[in-house]
Amino acid sequence: MALEERNDPANIILLCPTCHVLVDAMNATDIFTPDLLRQWKADHERRVRHGAAIPQFESREQLDDAITRLNRENYGIWRNLGPESPAGRDRGGRGVDLWRERVRNTILPNNRRILELVDANIELLTDKERAVVEDFRVHAAAFDLNYSSGQWRAGAPTFPSRFAEIFEH
Repeated sequence: MALEERNDPANIILLCPTCHVLVDAMNATDIFTPDLLRQWKADHERRVRHGAAIPQFESREQLDDAITRLNRENYGIWRNLGPESPAGRDRGGRGVDLWRERVRNTILPNNRRILELVDANIELLTDKERAVVEDFRVHAAAFDLNYSSGQWRAGAPTFPSRFAEIFEH
């Protein structure tokens, strides 16, 4: 892109320092495609336009509903496209690519949203539930790093099953 195009306000996206290094310094355009970055920006602008501040719920049931919906969406993607699914084991097919795409476009944003919701409503959780949330936070950060950086790090903690259990009702 010409400098004038790169500096056009429509092309600007604000990133945290970590994501900036991952996106720009690594020049990982096969992972962070222009379409993916435009989608991130459009999603953020839509949330801002619609005043999608993180809600503070009046009841635990409301928090459970919001988190359960996101967890179910993530689980459906994992169950149908994840590494242990038939599509994920088919190395010659498109399943692996679809998995990676859905991780970046859906699961990672959902995980971030889940943590935002929990943090904004932490008073609705017990101390034991907060400990499970921290297990999820560690899992989500490692999962994000693996899929955002494109450099797989073995030993990332798996999804803590107790996390889904505490938000089901």
